[in-house]
Amino acid sequence: MRLEKIKRFLHFFSGIAWAILTFGSFFIFSFTIVNSSFFVAFFATFLVLFFFGLIVLFIEFFKLQIVQYEKYEELLKSSENRDNDKIVLSIKKV
Repeated sequence: MRLEKIKRFLHFFSGIAWAILTFGSFFIFSFTIVNSSFFVAFFATFLVLFFFGLIVLFIEFFKLQIVQYEKYEELLKSSENRDNDKIVLSIKKV
């Protein structure tokens, strides 16, 4: 339950960061090219892409870690069940 809330939270902020990356960089480039030189517009767009790109990578990394943890939990539960089955089978044999 707790991991589901964290995954939804990360998914929400990942969507916001992707929206800023796609639309925000275009609008920043368009706005700054009208009001200043090409170099300033390019630099401002690069900064937005770089920082929000890092944020997206960070969020996606944590989402991947949560998925791997969930798979590990499932594997652990299935191995515990197998061990319990072996114990039950050994008791039945005696």
